[in-house]
Amino acid sequence: MKIIRSYYIVSAILLFTLFTILAHIFAPADYSFSKNPISALGAQGYDKKILMQLGFLSFGVVLSAGIIFDKFGWREVPLLIYALSIAMVGIFCAKPFDEQAGFTYSGSEATIHGIFSRIAALSFWIAVLIKMIFSTGLKLKNVHFAFLIVLAVIGLLSRIILLKNEIGLVQRILFLISFIWLIKYYKLQKTSYDIGFSN
Repeated sequence: MKIIRSYYIVSAILLFTLFTILAHIFAPADYSFSKNPISALGAQGYDKKILMQLGFLSFGVVLSAGIIFDKFGWREVPLLIYALSIAMVGIFCAKPFDEQAGFTYSGSEATIHGIFSRIAALSFWIAVLIKMIFSTGLKLKNVHFAFLIVLAVIGLLSRIILLKNEIGLVQRILFLISFIWLIKYYKLQKTSYDIGFSN
């Protein structure tokens, strides 16, 4: 149990990274790293979608289990929702990224996929906000605030023409930022307010 509490974040990220790399290795020639989102590697109608599905599922399940076993409290609820939503993204697949190929797909499943993607993004943002609010150190508050601003700005830019055609690159940057926060600041912040020490 102690191992789970100590390494679940890194383990979840490593599993996600491993399956994502494998999914990219076997990606079809018309898949674009910058233009297509990561979820397209697990899209409906794609014969190797299981690789990316396992990436989302392993990340979500391991992170969820770690959060629950690691002194779970109400402040961890948004991050748990984020983790579970990522897992659900691996179950409900996106529509094919190449719709011209004639794949038959479920529009309802694609819609559910999109809903869980949005829930994951919003709940992660809320998780960072809660950590910022309950931090007792000004320096750490500012770090969390900076992460919030960066996530919000990049998310906004991805909705407008400036980066709309580079959504794959934007999504990967957002994942990288969230992973940095999870590894470097989530556990640090959690330890401080759970034990009662200032940062």
